[in-house]
Amino acid sequence: MKRASILLGLLLLSSVAAERHGCSSCDAAKERMKCEYYVLKKGDLAQRSHCAAYAESIDVDGARGKAAWYFLLAGSPEKALEAANLAVDQGHTYALEYAAAAAMVLERKREAKAYMRRLGNLPFDRERLLRDFERLERLYPGVSFVSTLLPHSL
Repeated sequence: MKRASILLGLLLLSSVAAERHGCSSCDAAKERMKCEYYVLKKGDLAQRSHCAAYAESIDVDGARGKAAWYFLLAGSPEKALEAANLAVDQGHTYALEYAAAAAMVLERKREAKAYMRRLGNLPFDRERLLRDFERLERLYPGVSFVSTLLPHSL
């Protein structure tokens, strides 16, 4: 009985300490869920701060390609382009898609097409790319990601 009381006390003490220090990965997961629900699913651009918070939290962990996507969702194409280029430099060529999208938002169409040509020389999932570009078109009205960056030849 005394042993169980000690274990219970230690468990409670550790949970209080964890709560006091916070759980950064838990907070990041919450920000991601809010971003995906409010911004991607609902199209609520006022909630982009959740995307920015998540992108910032994973960008420091070295997940640059993933951070680039969430920077795009956050409405930060400059940061998205920077993160995507760092990811590509690290060998994560899928981030060429995000670099192209960021360049389009920044009205650098020639640069965006150059990223897509590089991506076109590599194996990639065209359906996923189409879905991502369609999502971005809902978030960035007036930017034609699909018709400009996804010609039938890719």
